[in-house]
Amino acid sequence: MATQTTLQLVTTLGVRLEDPEELKFTSVYKVKALNFAQTQVAQMLDSMFLSELQVAEQLAMTGTGVSTLLFSDLGDTLLNGAQSIVAVYNVTEGGWLTKTTLKEQRKTENTLLAGGKTNRLYYIFDETIYVDDGGADDDFLRVYYLKLPTDMVSGDGGQAPTINECIYDLMLRFAEAQLWRSDNQLERAQVSYDEAMEYIDVLNALAELRRPKGVGTKSSNREKVQR
Repeated sequence: MATQTTLQLVTTLGVRLEDPEELKFTSVYKVKALNFAQTQVAQMLDSMFLSELQVAEQLAMTGTGVSTLLFSDLGDTLLNGAQSIVAVYNVTEGGWLTKTTLKEQRKTENTLLAGGKTNRLYYIFDETIYVDDGGADDDFLRVYYLKLPTDMVSGDGGQAPTINECIYDLMLRFAEAQLWRSDNQLERAQVSYDEAMEYIDVLNALAELRRPKGVGTKSSNREKVQR
């Protein structure tokens, strides 16, 4: 099945809103609702369904002592801030880093737990990745993360959403809920929103069932979205 374009999605949304002639909602307004809904879907869904938003980017660290990499150095905006950092790899030294937290840094005062070449660590604080892996300050890191989806542009008929087509219906439900709410159709807005949230719960539960289990694996699913 070919990917639906922005224009096709706007048309579909107009039919679902019983407003194909755009007497209430203009195309520009519907595109704004679709963009908001696309981000909303991406932020709620398990990363298993977001392969189109996955990025692997290689950058040089900076700083002295514990080396750092700023979020602003990344080529794309993170989808969910620090939560969007999936993994970090030291390309220069060769080795994956283990994520820790600022609170747990006190434990590294124990020389057996200290960061270094045999215990590569990183933690995130204030939109900065701090690396303690025994490498040089100018080592190259490969950061794996989820990016914010690109907004669709009104009037660009050939463009399509960033997310996968299999979750377009979910995006349409959120957009529909938003537009019903703006028209003071609160009951219909709630129905669309509840349907979208039920769909989210089903997909996230499915992702958890399909996640590998066994030695060396760790559950990293997102917590159930609070309604």
